[in-house]
Amino acid sequence: MKKIIPRIFIWCLGLLLIPTVIVLSFELLTEWLYDEHQLPKNYGKVQTELHLGKGKRQPLIVALGGSEGGNSWNASVGYRKFLNERGYAFLPIAYFGLDGIPEKLDRIALNGVHEAVLNAAKNPNINENCIAIIGVSKGAELALLLASYYPEYKAVVALSPSNVNFTSTTNPMVKISFPLVMDTPSFSIDGKSLPFVPASWKAKLKGFSGDFLGFYEDMLANKSAVKLATIKVENINGAIFMVSGKYDNLWPSSAMSEMMMARLTLNNFSHHFEHLEFDGDHYSWGPSMVEVDDFLSEQIMSKNNLDCR
Repeated sequence: MKKIIPRIFIWCLGLLLIPTVIVLSFELLTEWLYDEHQLPKNYGKVQTELHLGKGKRQPLIVALGGSEGGNSWNASVGYRKFLNERGYAFLPIAYFGLDGIPEKLDRIALNGVHEAVLNAAKNPNINENCIAIIGVSKGAELALLLASYYPEYKAVVALSPSNVNFTSTTNPMVKISFPLVMDTPSFSIDGKSLPFVPASWKAKLKGFSGDFLGFYEDMLANKSAVKLATIKVENINGAIFMVSGKYDNLWPSSAMSEMMMARLTLNNFSHHFEHLEFDGDHYSWGPSMVEVDDFLSEQIMSKNNLDCR
């Protein structure tokens, strides 16, 4: 009997380890098979829907969703109507997760998104000199990157943002996000990967366990990678408004926002910039949209007739 109990324990332990071994083996296999030089299908393509308000010279508000993919902002009919009634044109953009555009959040082309914005801004009812961009989560990461590369964006609203270009959080062989993280960045430009913060095995295991905050905090501990992948927010050609939740349990958006505030201060950023921290988590930024509206009114609408100078 004494010999049987240890054997049963060992067998049970082995059975518990089997799923972990399978997942880790699958991760190794897919990373080995994956061609990181092959650009994703439909690279550079996006889907947009332009919603115009009334009148001429409407400022354009570009909106980007997060890692859920698709076009979540387009589903926000109330917010769309609110912006149109305020005199803005509204352009929600889907950059992955729909037919005809990249399937996954993997090396999304900044130039593809930007080209779509410029095409929309050619509408005769839009003031192409007054473009603002708003993004949430990974969309905020994208919004900050776009504005740091292209001077056409005169204001940025970053909801629950990051301060770096992180690794892609998808695997080409399965439709789940964790822990199978590929060795490619979330964003690229002109077919070339941007510097990014990769995920170590330790980080991947945290993601697999559901500790998403730990997943990102572990990556941010890679100081050399963070230095290379940090978004150059000081290059943005307009005002910046960051919003983060004090209890963000997905990634440390408040800490990353403060890192950007420090970088802007260090570089003597000449435009308005601020960080609003609220009592909430990653998704609780809704009440802060009042402050977002005030920011857009001051930085975009009030300067519309001056071409947002």
